[in-house]
Amino acid sequence: VRTGVSRGMAENGHGMAMNETAWYAHYAMAVFSFRIAILGSGGAGVMTVGSCLLSLAARFGLFGFFEKLFGPSVRGGEAMALLTLSNSPTYQGTDEVDLVLGLDWEHAERFSADLMLSSSSVVLADEGLELPKAFLAASPSVQRLPLAALAKKASSRANMVALGFLANALGFSIDAAQDSIAAEL
Repeated sequence: VRTGVSRGMAENGHGMAMNETAWYAHYAMAVFSFRIAILGSGGAGVMTVGSCLLSLAARFGLFGFFEKLFGPSVRGGEAMALLTLSNSPTYQGTDEVDLVLGLDWEHAERFSADLMLSSSSVVLADEGLELPKAFLAASPSVQRLPLAALAKKASSRANMVALGFLANALGFSIDAAQDSIAAEL
């Protein structure tokens, strides 16, 4: 998570002047943003996870920016959802990706050049799937999750299990995540 304290002129960004008290209330809060990439083949539920996560973040007062990227294939091609979540309005994603979730890695290398990973990035992958080398070059932390096994056990889909993991990792309640899923589907 990147943080910073914004300081600037005595206006609120919309051309409106503010008194000193309003300035501190507006600028003194640390701003954070968190960039998430969700990858998978078309039909794996990438965009569903992105949409539900954005809705869930909004329920907790966060702002978000959601980019949908698709490969050239009509069916089964690659898909990537890029989300930037922030406690202040955001209109553009940051460059570095904090977390990458791979629902599958079949066509993921197509997007590797679009993602800036670092040693502080986290890559979440199903324990049974091999990660493309392009995603390991920056030495991110790799966490293996039993997505397919838990989905099979719960008669669910791996993308919904992954959404539960993401919701929990980001500090959202499971009840709120279930409400978000119900509202989106």
